[in-house]
Amino acid sequence: MTTTDTADTASDPGPTAPGHDASAARDDFARAVAAQVSVDDPALIEALSTVERHVLIPRAYVPCGTVQPNRRWRLVDGSVAAERSEYLAAVYGLDQVVIQLDGEDPGRPVPRTGEAWGVPTGMSSGAGLVARALTDLELAPGMTVLEVGGAPGYLAALTARLTGRTVTTVEADSRLADHTRHRLSTTDADVRVVTGDGLLGLPGGVCTDRIAVSVSVSSIPSAVLGHLAPGGVLRCSLTTGAPGWHATALVRRDQQGHLSGRLTGGGWAPIPARGLSSVPLPATGGDQSGAAAERTCAAPPGRAEHGFWLALAHLAPGVRRDWTAQEDRVVLVTPDDGSRAVLTRHADRWRAQESGPRRLWAEAEPHLAGWELAGRPADYQLRFDEDGAQCVDAGPHLTWTLPTSRIADPHTPQAQPRRSARRPVQLSPTTEEHLQ
Repeated sequence: MTTTDTADTASDPGPTAPGHDASAARDDFARAVAAQVSVDDPALIEALSTVERHVLIPRAYVPCGTVQPNRRWRLVDGSVAAERSEYLAAVYGLDQVVIQLDGEDPGRPVPRTGEAWGVPTGMSSGAGLVARALTDLELAPGMTVLEVGGAPGYLAALTARLTGRTVTTVEADSRLADHTRHRLSTTDADVRVVTGDGLLGLPGGVCTDRIAVSVSVSSIPSAVLGHLAPGGVLRCSLTTGAPGWHATALVRRDQQGHLSGRLTGGGWAPIPARGLSSVPLPATGGDQSGAAAERTCAAPPGRAEHGFWLALAHLAPGVRRDWTAQEDRVVLVTPDDGSRAVLTRHADRWRAQESGPRRLWAEAEPHLAGWELAGRPADYQLRFDEDGAQCVDAGPHLTWTLPTSRIADPHTPQAQPRRSARRPVQLSPTTEEHLQ
């Protein structure tokens, strides 16, 4: 991260202003979240209005400007009276809250004025995603819960309140883990923070009733699935790196040990796991060489028809959509080779102009036909085959296999060489007790 006009502050900036303003912000926040995602669980609404998110996030980065993806930020601190209102609006707003840029130490002295430049590497997921995740997990008192990707500990604190059990959250970034552990220690949240890469799984054959994966992955690591107890539910977000084309996976293990799941497009998604990145939008208009003649084409599904765009993200690798285009235009690009397709509505028909080495909409049209033959599904069956393959299935006309996870299981011999690249979790005996 680079900064301008900086000056040091204390290294542990906890909010010091009276709590009445934060309490009012939490109450408004709980009502807004409940309305946004149609939450009607009184226990969840009570948790949202009780757990002190501002204690876990003492300062936050707010975006400067509207250009996406954002790289310009300004820090707001809850302990600074002049920033208190803006800070509470960020922490108790509905959007995601950025807490770390470029892997920085979240406890170090920070810039007090000017702008910070960097890529978000730590954030608290948007409130709607948090509430939806907790609803999907169907939590009940007494359940054991494991979270993967835990900073800043907000979802884990809510989960602990809803279950009445110690929740274990695993964070790969050691500095974020230390910061989260310290902030949680100032609350009454019953959360254990473990440092390590939870996507590699936990030692000791631990099984748990619920698993929340709070980072986006390309497929569900088998090491994580191995911790799901019979009758258990796992929730995670899947991504190909194409913004806006992510999906939510809900996986269940029955009493006989068999896995099954559903994959639903759209909604919210957390930050990608380390090692995954978003497909960038080209700075230019793409490769204009070899432009095809404009032609009449099949009408693209609307923005809200997430089932198709989810399928296209997997069936046409490397393609992403330019979401800044106007409603009557669809722009698809491939950043690696500059291919581009521009679909434009003309009265009651659509026309396509394609350029570059790939004819992107021509590639997409057979998948569109398969999606329509499958009944224009919004969600898909997620099947787990005996060979470990994870298959997405909407019938004979539309199916695909998720990419093999790049997250190896460290408990198998072939995974040993990768241990140096990722840090496996080391659990103490007391930690294992809480997960059993």
